Amino acid sequence: MPDESSTPDLVELNRAFIEAANRGDVDAFMSFFAPDAVWDNSSVGTGTFKGAAAVRGVVEDWIGVYEEFEVETEEFRDLGNGVGFGVNFQTGRLAGSTGVVQLRQGFVALVEGGLIQRVATYLDPDEARAAAERLAEEREYAVSEAHLELARKALEQFIATGEPVWDVTHRDVEVYDHDIMDGEDYRGHAGVVRWLEDWSSAWSEFSMEPEEFIDAGGRVVAVVRMRAKGRSSGLVLDRQDAVVQELRDGMIVRIDYYNSRDQALKAVGLEP
Repeated sequence: MPDESSTPDLVELNRAFIEAANRGDVDAFMSFFAPDAVWDNSSVGTGTFKGAAAVRGVVEDWIGVYEEFEVETEEFRDLGNGVGFGVNFQTGRLAGSTGVVQLRQGFVALVEGGLIQRVATYLDPDEARAAAERLAEEREYAVSEAHLELARKALEQFIATGEPVWDVTHRDVEVYDHDIMDGEDYRGHAGVVRWLEDWSSAWSEFSMEPEEFIDAGGRVVAVVRMRAKGRSSGLVLDRQDAVVQELRDGMIVRIDYYNSRDQALKAVGLEP
């Protein structure tokens, strides 16, 4: 099977993040941040801090004023595409004081490549929730557009050159050809080469023309007009085939080939 997504479980990431804060372990806390991370406190009136050094300063000032300190996550949700929303309840006793400070706030986190790129805090958790949902929608659209473009590029290059786009084809890619009776499963780059050889060996000549690209969540259905002539039978074929490409972290991790558009759409849970 292809490697799992490099995007971490955001719930687990948040748990480890909060544990580091509660230990007062600034080094561990900062290990979750990208070098160019942003900590946005503008909604609570303390400004925006850019870069790991600036974020570290904020964290040290935040934790350092307390002699006793604890953060508890009341709610956390992974909204997809690297966007997380949470509500934290913070309790702390200021150094040299018996007074206890309590604060409840919402936050939005954006994670890319396994590291936190941006955190935005809000005094109003509902405001944070709305901001997180907007960001998740924007990210979903951007990811969908990127998937469509990648699938289009991969198919167009194959049609033009007969070669896959290897740099966006996962090394452990899986191929399933539903047009081949009792066909084998093909795995890895070598498997793709073998599949293409098996597939093309059936035709003395063939051509493909893209007709439609359909977003299906983490997959793209590429509908093509397939024209071919059987190598042994001489039968001339003119039909609508479909290639389903599953994408993860900018890589093609699975390819399914179908000899009809309707069959492909049903396979990805869409109505023909």
